[in-house]
Amino acid sequence: MDRTRDKAQGCIVGAAIGDALGMPAEFVTESDLKRHYGRIEKFESPLSTHPLKNLKPGQWTDDTQLLLLAADSLIDSKGFNIYDFSERLGGWWRRCEKEKGYNRYASMNTLNACKALYHGTDPYKSGSRSIESDSVVRSIPTGVWYYRSIEDVVKYSRLSSVPTHNSEETKEACLALALTCTYLLNDLKSEEALKSCLNYLSHKKLIKRFNIVIDMQEEEPERVKNVLGLGTSVMEVVPFAFYSFLHSPDNFEDIVLTAVNASGDTDTLGAIAGALGGAYLGISKIPPDFLEQLEAINLLKNKAVELIEKSNYLKIDFDLKVIKPEDLSITDRFDNEQEKTKKIIEILEKEMKKEILKENPSIQYLGLELGKELVHHYKDATLGDIEVCSMLKIKGKKSAFYVRIEDRGRASMRFHRAIVKFRDRIEGKE
Repeated sequence: MDRTRDKAQGCIVGAAIGDALGMPAEFVTESDLKRHYGRIEKFESPLSTHPLKNLKPGQWTDDTQLLLLAADSLIDSKGFNIYDFSERLGGWWRRCEKEKGYNRYASMNTLNACKALYHGTDPYKSGSRSIESDSVVRSIPTGVWYYRSIEDVVKYSRLSSVPTHNSEETKEACLALALTCTYLLNDLKSEEALKSCLNYLSHKKLIKRFNIVIDMQEEEPERVKNVLGLGTSVMEVVPFAFYSFLHSPDNFEDIVLTAVNASGDTDTLGAIAGALGGAYLGISKIPPDFLEQLEAINLLKNKAVELIEKSNYLKIDFDLKVIKPEDLSITDRFDNEQEKTKKIIEILEKEMKKEILKENPSIQYLGLELGKELVHHYKDATLGDIEVCSMLKIKGKKSAFYVRIEDRGRASMRFHRAIVKFRDRIEGKE
């Protein structure tokens, strides 16, 4: 499986697994947790007195509901749109009110804000100043969608909290989770990803708590819990979930089980830790038992793939397979490798231009600029300038074609489909 897709699926599915593992233990006292479950090590049924007593093992809570809602908004809006997102939040509240069993233990702050959105309140004014952690998990899809644009992750992850939780603490916590997931998708190591994320945080107390987590990552959970505390605040929940990840980053099962056995807001703890572990390890490293028993596993996997494949961010890279010059009907003898390389690129670019115009006639070809790379300029009638850069990577006596698209606006999906189609043809997939 493609590594980026593997990690994206790990991130989204991992969040749902952690959520479902923590579901029966949410706000169950530590003594009751130990008495009824001993230690949670698999999906369990909630107690008969639990608000979610009707859920079955492997089902998740409102955290994953809202994560999927955020993902759908990004996909359908081709990026973060606070008004589309808020309209969906309002519709979610309406279903919680009207459909029995649809409300999966959402907090009153979230429900009240979504009710206000349903009745037309401005999303910039609907959110409370609460610092509870309810908005954090739904920032995860933003980190996946914009995984090649740090600036967009920083901007939109913070904004994703605003309609329901409009405090600096919650916005910074959303940024911390989404951006760390982004770094993990880009193959940074566990501690390196969090440290890189801290450069974008401004809340001094939250930064201090993350630094405590880094310093104490090898300590036992009880000791860390005593230092951090473990209530409903993002200042406690989010750092401990990060600790669960840093404590054993190479073992997904240990990551999520450390989080959900901590007591307190266990579904959110598990979802955050699971997202981080999944983004780091990929779905291929998640134990099969978790995958087989999880609610709506195919929906979650497909949603992750959609986030990756339909995201229309600033850069899209394709590495094409090694191409033999003779496969392109180049029979001329060349005096040097550079001349041959230039000829191969010209042929490939000519074919690509033909494919693009066939798929999207509104694209105008503006010409070629020579430099370290060959840069072909296109203009979309409605979306502005687009640059397509290409080069050859020499591997022995063979060459590989490389395409990078730079969108000066937002290139249409038809344009991207044309590039994909061209790549498939060159690679012999058609």
